[in-house]
Amino acid sequence: MLASAAVVREVARAIRKHEVPNLVIDPVIRAKDGTRLIDDDGLRALKQELLPLACLVTPNAPEAAALSGMPVRTLRQARAAAEKILALGCSAVLIKGGHLPRIKGRVIDLYYDGRFREIPRVAIPVAPRGTGCVLSAAIAAMLARRLPMLAAVRETRSFLQRALRSPQAVGSGRPSLLPFS
Repeated sequence: MLASAAVVREVARAIRKHEVPNLVIDPVIRAKDGTRLIDDDGLRALKQELLPLACLVTPNAPEAAALSGMPVRTLRQARAAAEKILALGCSAVLIKGGHLPRIKGRVIDLYYDGRFREIPRVAIPVAPRGTGCVLSAAIAAMLARRLPMLAAVRETRSFLQRALRSPQAVGSGRPSLLPFS
């Protein structure tokens, strides 16, 4: 979570300085309760300075809407948003389908790198905290193992589906995803 333009710019500077490879960005924009976690200047800086450094950006539908400036409520709208997000300079986009309508009872994640791929997965009733963070971190780990991007995304989705079978209660509220427990 990067709350302001100053923070985004500092993170982007450090990434450029250290030539961070395989940067996967999960653009946290709102909390689960709807609270905005980045201001307008921060969002502009995220789009202009940080996303172009990423090999993959992993927004959910509301985050994709904020990044693209258009509604993302259907798979067709997600495709249009993915094109706009890719045009910001990242190498690929994975729009997580949890907020989109189900197709034949399945969630469809949409991967775009100039070519669209739909990645279906089993819907879970209540997503535990941390799924987006684990997803982006695990994809980065798969890329560090030299898997091609799409293979890294698919392998991570399988890993996450297994982890989602047993979320752990940590404190109050929704359970947390602890993939190695």
